[in-house]
Amino acid sequence: MALSCFAQGAFARDATGRWVGLYECGQGSTALELIIRPRAPLGVEALFHFTADPSNPGVPEGCYAMTGLRPSNGGEVKLTARGWILRPPGYVAVDLAGRLSPDGVGFTGQVDGPGCTGFSLRRAAEAPLPSACLRRPQVVAGAG
Repeated sequence: MALSCFAQGAFARDATGRWVGLYECGQGSTALELIIRPRAPLGVEALFHFTADPSNPGVPEGCYAMTGLRPSNGGEVKLTARGWILRPPGYVAVDLAGRLSPDGVGFTGQVDGPGCTGFSLRRAAEAPLPSACLRRPQVVAGAG
């Protein structure tokens, strides 16, 4: 029993893995898949993959790389855009700042970009990387 409590607490502070949900920016509600992997020594790297949500079918597909730091005990996660992989015309990369839920299954926060508000994600099962995001990243200066 003590082991399962420890594992659950460690899991709650670990942002690595696959997250799915929505974010809000100027284009409206947008589906987001965020894949976070550890990067030595205390960092993380992420893939920000967005597509149309059924409530907003006109959003194109896009993805870019992000970097950040592993969350502190408070579960705060900050991710910074680093380079486009697939960039739709007129879109800018955004940064994320959020907090993991105490049970480790939710991740919510603010989107730092033009006309943006927040995001809400839930932990999801691992899946292959989206094929559109397997291209070579393009370096982008700043978050856009």
